Amino acid sequence: MKFLALAALLLSLNAHATGGFSCQGLKADGEKVELFGTTGRVPGNPLVSDVMMTVGDIETAQVFPKDQVVGYWSMGKSIKLAIVDSNAEEIILKLSVKTKKDEDTLSGKLTIPGGEKFHVSCILE
Repeated sequence: MKFLALAALLLSLNAHATGGFSCQGLKADGEKVELFGTTGRVPGNPLVSDVMMTVGDIETAQVFPKDQVVGYWSMGKSIKLAIVDSNAEEIILKLSVKTKKDEDTLSGKLTIPGGEKFHVSCILE
């Protein structure tokens, strides 16, 4: 019985096997844009799921399947991401952010579908 109780306790603990990144910025018209991705907690923080972007409210969420991600790089001090369209003909989303000296957040540029570019701030969990 003690074994079952211990096993149940261990299985209920959060393993913290994944983390992620979250980026936020404002378009020229003031509309909020957010980008989210889930990463593994191993060297390189590999992308382990689809990437989601919201513009304005959550009802306008756009999901980019992981197989459209053609470039991803994350080593804690920078994140670079490139996503192609569903036909793999052109890059439709680019993210390039890095930390500045003595800062915890990452900042840089995001290019979204339609070609609009703007500044974003990101956190890597």
